[in-house]
Amino acid sequence: KEEKPLAIWSWLTAQALDQEEVLALEMLDVLLMGTDAAPLKYNLLRSGLCQEAYSFLSGDMFDVPFLIECKGLTKDGADGIEKVIFATFEEVARHEFPQDKIEAALHKLELERLEITGDSSPYGLTLFRRSGPLLQLGAAPEDGLQIVTLFAKLHKRFSKEGALADLVNKHFLNNPHYVRLLMRPDVE
Repeated sequence: KEEKPLAIWSWLTAQALDQEEVLALEMLDVLLMGTDAAPLKYNLLRSGLCQEAYSFLSGDMFDVPFLIECKGLTKDGADGIEKVIFATFEEVARHEFPQDKIEAALHKLELERLEITGDSSPYGLTLFRRSGPLLQLGAAPEDGLQIVTLFAKLHKRFSKEGALADLVNKHFLNNPHYVRLLMRPDVE
């Protein structure tokens, strides 16, 4: 079986101390890459330039990175994929998502934050994972436990026209803190 290249695009976005902005980016991630029908994931997979596409947002670092990973690239597919990524960002900035989709993404995140389950780990440990990193970064740990207040702010913020475009422009289209990594398998 022939190993194919892997590429990652990454942007440094908000600071982890700004929990509202981090949640806004999580919402954008749900809208862009949350399902195979989400526009960025759909465009990447439909392009035929890669076989798999994933996104990742890590709130555990001071400057929160947002990554897009594409596996199974065609030969020289990274340039084409980069064009697809930026074209999708530009399209989203020009023609925002319908308000019902924004509300659905916020609702999904809010339910994930409020839900007490035993699926992956004890709830106490989940709460610690939300607050512990903030304490290490010098913030009040209870900031990571705010749910109702943060989501009320987000609902208000994204009910205004242009709010999503501002988020995309700030963190992706006009962000100089961006890198593309291309990893090719060793042929030996």
